[in-house]
Amino acid sequence: MRRLLTSMMVLAAVTACKVSSEDLEKWKGTQKGPDKIAAVLLDDKYDASLRAEAAVALADVDDPAQWEVLEKAFKVISEPQRTQVIDAMVPLLDTMFHEGNEPPSPPLKSQVAAKDLLHLIMPYSKGNSKTKVEDLLIEWCIGDFNTRFFIGRRSIDVIIQDIGPRAAEAMLSLLGPGSIVYDKISEYLEKIASPEVKLQAGKLLVDLGRERVKAWDGRIDEPLLVALGRMGGPDVRSYLLELAADPKLPQETSRAAMMAYLQFKLAHKDDMEKLYAVAENTELGPSSRNWAYDAIVSLGDKEQKTRIAKLLHTTGTDKDKFRGVGIDELLRLLGPEGISFIIEELLIEEDPWDDWLDLRDYVPVRFSQDRDMKTLVGEDRKTALAQIRPYLDHETSFARGIACYTLGLIGEPEDLEKLALLKKDKAKLDGWRFAQGEEVKEEFQTVGSVAEWAIAKLENK
Repeated sequence: MRRLLTSMMVLAAVTACKVSSEDLEKWKGTQKGPDKIAAVLLDDKYDASLRAEAAVALADVDDPAQWEVLEKAFKVISEPQRTQVIDAMVPLLDTMFHEGNEPPSPPLKSQVAAKDLLHLIMPYSKGNSKTKVEDLLIEWCIGDFNTRFFIGRRSIDVIIQDIGPRAAEAMLSLLGPGSIVYDKISEYLEKIASPEVKLQAGKLLVDLGRERVKAWDGRIDEPLLVALGRMGGPDVRSYLLELAADPKLPQETSRAAMMAYLQFKLAHKDDMEKLYAVAENTELGPSSRNWAYDAIVSLGDKEQKTRIAKLLHTTGTDKDKFRGVGIDELLRLLGPEGISFIIEELLIEEDPWDDWLDLRDYVPVRFSQDRDMKTLVGEDRKTALAQIRPYLDHETSFARGIACYTLGLIGEPEDLEKLALLKKDKAKLDGWRFAQGEEVKEEFQTVGSVAEWAIAKLENK
């Protein structure tokens, strides 16, 4: 601010003189010259073309402090004079911008000054001048993105975000074959691009992904997957699920593609069959399949419960893991209202106790929890109890045992009487062991022993 005040003090002396372009050029190299140049910029007695020359000359002075003077000056110059000065500046800056090195050669100091002054006047520019200012700044940003990123007073990051959607569309040219800046470009596009531009970017990134997978033996780098996820759209969704569903690709590629799909919340009802192509493919790794089910459930279509329930009857080396996944996904989809549906599915098994040896304690524990695996409270707890209590009278020991155990976790005093009647239930449970970590805490031989455990748990609350 002191510099601006000094310039204004010089104003009276300068206004009495006739000033030429040659004077401005000469003053750039003298001690008091920059203050005289600033005075010309501030004085409305001079025509707009000379004031424009003064602004450009001041930007070319080798003194960072002059930028504070320029910033303050354009704030105090009144309208419409400021617009007239800027309109006269733009052709000068265009020439200054282009007189020098072209990318990839480093820009000259004068070119950097032109870029910085263009950015300074951008908020005040209007009409054709505004368009030209933005065009020149965009040219700077995309001409040599990596080398020029931090050159000058403002980084490319700031410039792009200040320009907004027009810059976003120009950024598409940096996403062609062999692109190495897709991660940063996708960050900008996520913030400022229109939906249409994001779709175009997504298509370009899909092409880039196919190029990488082909060149890298089926692998694809995580930043590119992140960039794809940021853009979204049908082309990106289809490509990510294509990667995830291909058992010929490395498991890490399938897993990372599915993670990007889920992380950026791309799940869409139109993708349902493609998601099942991942979820139900036993040739794929467990993470990819599990996340595919997560995406299916996130769509909230409760009609999918029957298809998801197939997991409860699956066979193979990962059957217990995916039975647990099935229970988890069904409870996330249906909430506590789904407890009876799950139990009925479990009872389809000819001998549930034999088939569910490793998951007997997991089932009732999950019945007592919400979607985030926290103990049920309020209306959800009431719903769960209403779902589970009828199974205390069920004909199968499996259902009665699961019901007793669940009530031990979330039951109420009114359940004690019914549980007491089951203490004499001698139906065998084939050594149902309740484990916590690797340490066996309880072993239930009969439904009655589960009932006794549940009673003790409730009475201790």
